[in-house]
Amino acid sequence: MKRGYRKPRKVRPLEKNIPKGYDYHEKMIIQNKGLPLLNGVNGDLILSFNLNRHSLFKLKNKDLYFSMDITFKESLLGFIKGLHHLDNRILTINSEDIIKPNMIRCIENEGLYDISTGQYGNLYLKFKINYPNSLSQEQRDVLDKYF
Repeated sequence: MKRGYRKPRKVRPLEKNIPKGYDYHEKMIIQNKGLPLLNGVNGDLILSFNLNRHSLFKLKNKDLYFSMDITFKESLLGFIKGLHHLDNRILTINSEDIIKPNMIRCIENEGLYDISTGQYGNLYLKFKINYPNSLSQEQRDVLDKYF
Protein backbone atom coordinates (compact mmCIF):
# COMPACT_ATOMS: atom_id res chain seq x y z
CA MET A 1 0.00 0.00 0.00
CA LYS A 2 1.32 3.47 -0.90
CA ARG A 3 2.21 5.81 1.89
CA GLY A 4 -0.41 8.41 2.73
CA TYR A 5 -3.23 6.57 0.98
CA ARG A 6 -5.89 4.94 3.04
CA LYS A 7 -8.17 2.30 1.56
CA PRO A 8 -11.86 3.14 2.05
CA ARG A 9 -13.38 0.98 4.77
CA LYS A 10 -16.62 0.27 3.02
CA VAL A 11 -18.33 1.34 -0.17
CA ARG A 12 -21.89 2.44 0.54
CA PRO A 13 -24.48 3.59 -1.97
CA LEU A 14 -25.43 7.22 -1.68
CA GLU A 15 -28.90 8.49 -2.46
CA LYS A 16 -29.35 12.17 -3.14
CA ASN A 17 -32.57 13.79 -4.25
CA ILE A 18 -32.07 16.40 -6.93
CA PRO A 19 -34.45 19.28 -6.23
CA LYS A 20 -37.02 20.29 -8.83
CA GLY A 21 -35.57 22.95 -11.08
CA TYR A 22 -31.95 22.24 -10.15
CA ASP A 23 -29.60 23.98 -12.59
CA TYR A 24 -27.85 21.10 -14.33
CA HIS A 25 -24.94 23.44 -15.16
CA GLU A 26 -24.12 23.68 -11.46
CA LYS A 27 -22.01 21.14 -9.58
CA MET A 28 -23.51 19.55 -6.49
CA ILE A 29 -21.17 19.21 -3.50
CA ILE A 30 -21.89 16.61 -0.86
CA GLN A 31 -19.66 17.28 2.11
CA ASN A 32 -17.62 14.51 3.74
CA LYS A 33 -18.77 11.78 1.29
CA GLY A 34 -15.67 11.68 -0.92
CA LEU A 35 -12.51 9.62 -0.57
CA PRO A 36 -10.53 9.86 2.67
CA LEU A 37 -7.82 12.51 2.74
CA LEU A 38 -4.35 12.04 4.22
CA ASN A 39 -5.57 12.85 7.71
CA GLY A 40 -8.32 10.21 7.50
CA VAL A 41 -11.17 12.69 7.15
CA ASN A 42 -13.39 12.19 4.12
CA GLY A 43 -13.20 14.76 1.37
CA ASP A 44 -16.20 16.18 -0.46
CA LEU A 45 -18.00 14.38 -3.27
CA ILE A 46 -18.56 16.64 -6.26
CA LEU A 47 -21.27 15.69 -8.76
CA SER A 48 -21.57 17.18 -12.23
CA PHE A 49 -24.45 16.53 -14.61
CA ASN A 50 -24.86 15.86 -18.31
CA LEU A 51 -28.30 16.50 -19.72
CA ASN A 52 -29.42 13.84 -22.20
CA ARG A 53 -31.22 14.92 -25.34
CA HIS A 54 -34.88 14.06 -25.56
CA SER A 55 -36.26 12.57 -28.77
CA LEU A 56 -39.27 14.94 -28.93
CA PHE A 57 -38.59 17.98 -26.75
CA LYS A 58 -35.80 20.51 -27.18
CA LEU A 59 -34.63 22.67 -24.29
CA LYS A 60 -33.34 26.24 -24.37
CA ASN A 61 -32.83 27.83 -20.97
CA LYS A 62 -36.04 26.80 -19.19
CA ASP A 63 -38.24 26.84 -22.31
CA LEU A 64 -39.31 23.67 -24.10
CA TYR A 65 -39.84 23.34 -27.85
CA PHE A 66 -42.02 20.68 -29.45
CA SER A 67 -42.85 20.01 -33.11
CA MET A 68 -46.47 18.92 -33.48
CA ASP A 69 -47.67 17.12 -36.61
CA ILE A 70 -51.17 17.90 -37.79
CA THR A 71 -53.05 16.98 -40.94
CA PHE A 72 -54.01 19.42 -43.68
CA LYS A 73 -57.64 19.01 -42.61
CA GLU A 74 -56.76 19.78 -38.96
CA SER A 75 -54.85 22.87 -40.06
CA LEU A 76 -58.03 24.24 -41.66
CA LEU A 77 -60.83 22.92 -39.46
CA GLY A 78 -59.19 22.69 -36.05
CA PHE A 79 -58.34 19.82 -33.72
CA ILE A 80 -58.09 18.57 -30.16
CA LYS A 81 -54.97 16.54 -29.32
CA GLY A 82 -53.26 15.25 -26.23
CA LEU A 83 -49.59 16.03 -25.65
CA HIS A 84 -47.68 13.74 -23.29
CA HIS A 85 -45.56 16.16 -21.24
CA LEU A 86 -42.19 15.31 -19.66
CA ASP A 87 -43.79 14.94 -16.21
CA ASN A 88 -46.31 12.38 -17.57
CA ARG A 89 -49.25 14.80 -17.63
CA ILE A 90 -51.37 14.93 -20.74
CA LEU A 91 -51.84 18.50 -21.98
CA THR A 92 -54.88 19.18 -24.12
CA ILE A 93 -53.89 21.13 -27.21
CA ASN A 94 -56.75 22.48 -29.28
CA SER A 95 -57.28 24.90 -32.08
CA GLU A 96 -60.31 26.38 -33.81
CA ASP A 97 -58.21 28.72 -35.94
CA ILE A 98 -56.44 28.09 -39.22
CA ILE A 99 -52.89 26.90 -38.59
CA LYS A 100 -50.31 27.90 -41.18
CA PRO A 101 -47.10 25.92 -41.82
CA ASN A 102 -44.41 26.45 -39.15
CA MET A 103 -46.76 28.52 -37.02
CA ILE A 104 -45.65 28.67 -33.38
CA ARG A 105 -47.92 28.77 -30.35
CA CYS A 106 -46.70 29.58 -26.82
CA ILE A 107 -48.18 27.81 -23.81
CA GLU A 108 -47.07 29.78 -20.79
CA ASN A 109 -45.67 28.12 -17.67
CA GLU A 110 -45.37 24.65 -19.23
CA GLY A 111 -41.57 24.67 -19.54
CA LEU A 112 -39.08 23.63 -16.87
CA TYR A 113 -39.09 25.02 -13.36
CA ASP A 114 -36.40 27.58 -12.54
CA ILE A 115 -35.31 27.16 -8.92
CA SER A 116 -33.62 30.58 -8.87
CA THR A 117 -36.73 32.55 -9.91
CA GLY A 118 -39.47 30.19 -8.72
CA GLN A 119 -41.12 30.38 -12.15
CA TYR A 120 -41.67 28.02 -15.05
CA GLY A 121 -40.44 28.48 -18.60
CA ASN A 122 -42.78 28.26 -21.58
CA LEU A 123 -43.66 25.51 -24.01
CA TYR A 124 -43.46 26.47 -27.67
CA LEU A 125 -45.37 24.34 -30.18
CA LYS A 126 -44.29 24.49 -33.81
CA PHE A 127 -46.88 23.04 -36.15
CA LYS A 128 -45.86 20.82 -39.03
CA ILE A 129 -48.65 20.24 -41.53
CA ASN A 130 -48.70 16.86 -43.23
CA TYR A 131 -50.19 17.32 -46.67
CA PRO A 132 -51.81 14.41 -48.49
CA ASN A 133 -49.79 12.67 -51.17
CA SER A 134 -52.65 12.84 -53.63
CA LEU A 135 -56.24 14.03 -53.98
CA SER A 136 -59.21 12.31 -55.52
CA GLN A 137 -61.10 14.10 -58.27
CA GLU A 138 -63.95 14.76 -55.84
CA GLN A 139 -61.55 16.40 -53.37
CA ARG A 140 -60.07 18.49 -56.17
CA ASP A 141 -63.52 19.62 -57.23
CA VAL A 142 -64.48 20.64 -53.67
CA LEU A 143 -61.25 22.60 -53.23
CA ASP A 144 -61.66 24.25 -56.60
CA LYS A 145 -65.26 25.18 -55.87
CA TYR A 146 -64.68 26.68 -52.40
CA PHE A 147 -61.18 28.11 -52.68
